[in-house]
Amino acid sequence: MQRVRSLGAAIGALLLLLSAQASAQIAICVDPGHGGTDPGAQGCGLSEADINLTTGLALRDLLAADPALKPLMTRTTDVFVSLGARAAYANDNGAVRFASVHSNSATPAATGIETYSATSSSAASVDQRDRIQDAMVAAWPLADRGGKTAGFYVIVNTVMPATLSELGFITNCDEDAKWLGSSAERQKAAQAHLDALRASLGLEPGEGPGPTPTTGTLRGVVYEDQGVGSADLSVRLPGAQVTASCPGTAGGSAVAASPDGAWLFERPPGTCTVTASMAGYVSASRACAVLAGATTWCSVGLAPVPVVAEPVPDAGMPDVSTPDTSTTPDPGPDLSAPPDEGEPPDAGVPDVAPADAPADPGLETVGPPADSAGGDAAPDVAGPRPRVITFGDATVLPPRAGAAEEAGGGCQGAGGAPQVGWLLLALLLWAVVRRRRGHVALVAGLLAACGPGAADAPGTRAGALQVATGGRDDRPAPELRALEATQVVSLVELARVTEAGDASAPLWSPDGATLAFTRPGLDRLAVVPSRGGAARTLVEAPACGYAPLWQSSDALAWRVPGQRSSDVPMAAVDLEGRALAPPQNPTPGSWVLLQDDQVWLRDGRRLRRLSPEGDRYCCAARSPDGRRVVFLGLSSGLHVVDLQTGAGAALGPGRSPVFSSDGARVAFVRETDDGERVLTRSMHITELDAEPPRILGLDGAPPMADHPALSPDGRSVAFDAGGALWTARVAAWPAR
Repeated sequence: MQRVRSLGAAIGALLLLLSAQASAQIAICVDPGHGGTDPGAQGCGLSEADINLTTGLALRDLLAADPALKPLMTRTTDVFVSLGARAAYANDNGAVRFASVHSNSATPAATGIETYSATSSSAASVDQRDRIQDAMVAAWPLADRGGKTAGFYVIVNTVMPATLSELGFITNCDEDAKWLGSSAERQKAAQAHLDALRASLGLEPGEGPGPTPTTGTLRGVVYEDQGVGSADLSVRLPGAQVTASCPGTAGGSAVAASPDGAWLFERPPGTCTVTASMAGYVSASRACAVLAGATTWCSVGLAPVPVVAEPVPDAGMPDVSTPDTSTTPDPGPDLSAPPDEGEPPDAGVPDVAPADAPADPGLETVGPPADSAGGDAAPDVAGPRPRVITFGDATVLPPRAGAAEEAGGGCQGAGGAPQVGWLLLALLLWAVVRRRRGHVALVAGLLAACGPGAADAPGTRAGALQVATGGRDDRPAPELRALEATQVVSLVELARVTEAGDASAPLWSPDGATLAFTRPGLDRLAVVPSRGGAARTLVEAPACGYAPLWQSSDALAWRVPGQRSSDVPMAAVDLEGRALAPPQNPTPGSWVLLQDDQVWLRDGRRLRRLSPEGDRYCCAARSPDGRRVVFLGLSSGLHVVDLQTGAGAALGPGRSPVFSSDGARVAFVRETDDGERVLTRSMHITELDAEPPRILGLDGAPPMADHPALSPDGRSVAFDAGGALWTARVAAWPAR
């Protein structure tokens, strides 16, 4: 036993050392406009969709070659991707910056370069816009039309700083088209975008994070890695020791606070290595980029120390001709190292003072209810409200997944994971040769978590899966029946719940008494009585309005930038805005995961692919009863899979799906667009328990109504239109 422990300690020390070599990456989403059935503007023998795509692919390659950055692409081929899918993909994958690439047109011919941010854009968006504009004008000798604002869909409905570039006028054959049509000049345009994006992040061209007198915030939580990494951070580890090793500082240490396992440091810009340790857990490290004036979330997951049985001396190798009755065969794939989606910046914890900074007398902290973990007393309802947690609009996030930023226990997060994997593989072979079962189990488990390929390209953990299971379960995904809209139901008794403003995306509470809602940009979470009344803001923070969930009728769980709609939300508040204990997984032991832009179900130790081949997917959400999953294909639209029967339905074009409380219906929106703006919009309800399942159109709402959601009793629909929230009664559901 002592030898096993010594081996485990040695391997743990080796993994810790190598994991500290990881380098942080920052995810940037590149959006080549138009494509497929939407070719965009045409002129001078050129097609806008082609110009946008080749320039975007060149930018992708430049980003991929930069160790500080990681590219995300809304399309990589000549396919149609709706505006809604583009914004949803960027939001769901935790992009830190969004850059949409377009080409202009005008009659009569015009000339010049212009770059847009949203009409009500953040300071970071304006900074990114102006830097791209300046870099493009320096790269191409065309007229400088300046930085502008507009309500283009993709820069309004993304949660990160976002811009839309108009490279030049495709209809100007004498000037602009000469530059647009040149492969060499498109490469220069891509380089200009890269330089501008790096500068907007505080990174000088060709260099790492530059020295600057200002600081950034590095924060996170320590949690127990349950085998799915950051998809579920609901089990927190208060009392864990946390250290931060950063350039230009003497380091620092902290104890993860109770009850949320939260920690915080103020550090100068650079790449910091955060290490967490706790008795009974395998220590883990990850590297995260700190940028001036920004908040970087760098939570660390710890895996429990594996229990290793006492090795039997000279037991020899198992006899393959005789069943080994010491263990129960598992008919499903072994998922001891499931896909890890990387560490999102999980801001859903009360603010805590920096571990090595003097206390801030103006900083308020809040605790959980009295009966929650840690035993801290709940805040007095009648007392002062806790401060709303607010972050800067230049929030910098660790990547969702990939070479340097995998979150979790052991060696997850190691930029040197391939080297770690081969070392562990050698140790595994040594253990087999020595016929030490305990050694084999220990090393195989670590190899599954950190083996070759565990740090593959962004968004992958293919190597980990292959080590753990001998390869993915490549049985065909469920066959999805294509559905078309067949009937229309009327909405009557329309009532406006809020005054016209910026309210968006209502969501009914379980008792039907309250509507939660957000606003464009998704940086506010508020509530209002469903019959009308005064609205209250609960949280103002980046992405807090992205796919919130009702924990109960008086508690809302909310997300932070980088969290996917399939993840367990990071934080919860009551209807007065008081922070609650961390949200729990509503389906313990079962998770919907996204890996390699595909949707998977992990149920215990089984992994099953849900998404059909031929597309890339995001935005997976599970029904409240846990029975069904809905997800979005960038080209193919919405899909629903029944996890009990394996049956599925392809809903076709759509976005913003919301399940009814019983999981039997899905409300969603269909749109048409011209690549920059939405042209038409309609609301629909899918009845999944009907035979056959059917899609019903909703008639009677105001023009361009959006984000439908069904009330718990199924009799009413809430939606937004003209910046206000509305409710309406369904006149009658057709017989099933």
